[in-house]
Amino acid sequence: MVRVHEMSTAETMIFCDALTKRFGHFTAVDHVSFAVAKGSIFGFLGPNGSGKSTVFACWVDCVLVRVPNRQ
Repeated sequence: MVRVHEMSTAETMIFCDALTKRFGHFTAVDHVSFAVAKGSIFGFLGPNGSGKSTVFACWVDCVLVRVPNRQ
């Protein structure tokens, strides 16, 4: 397990540990880890094709699975 930044649970708003995303035999994202503290501004920087959108899409998918259905 990779720890990017040690924060207390109360300070951590987003935590990702060793995210990997594969499309068939192609590994689009390989062991990406990060933590975002409450109140901070966070962004992804990198060249085209480096997996920025894929990391964000995976994170959103995980969040949507855990959000209760509100009606």
